[in-house]
Amino acid sequence: MSKISYIDDTFAVIKYDDSKYGKYTKYMPSDAKFVLLLPYTVHKGKMNFLVKKERIYAWDLHTDFCGITMPVKYEPEVTACHIAKTEIKLDIKEKELLHLGMSFVSKFSKDSYYIFALNTSVESISLENDLNWLTKEEVVKCLDPILITAVTRLSEVIN
Repeated sequence: MSKISYIDDTFAVIKYDDSKYGKYTKYMPSDAKFVLLLPYTVHKGKMNFLVKKERIYAWDLHTDFCGITMPVKYEPEVTACHIAKTEIKLDIKEKELLHLGMSFVSKFSKDSYYIFALNTSVESISLENDLNWLTKEEVVKCLDPILITAVTRLSEVIN
């Protein structure tokens, strides 16, 4: 079963719920440029990071904690604001984003990520859509290299 979450003349986000593979999302077409939005909180000097539990078929057949991502449709900052609105239900302005640079997935891929952080310490976020708060110690055990890069860069900026 599939559900179109977003579609226009050039782009579609399709969510699948398959009896064999479970729930997953496809972005069509992908231009190899993505945005990762890293919402975070700081409480008593400790940081927590909002991540998404997803099934990534390129890795394996079980769910993993990953960064909250989306392909770039317009400008990276606009895409990051769109992620905040659609994934965590926050209507934010571009000036609230902390730009953490960009990164390639690996030296063998042209896929690149623009990385943004968003301080959500004063916001109330409902944990929907398989969203979870993780500590830095939990994030570094995740398989998502861009998520680990984002947390490492943010930790250097904040500390």
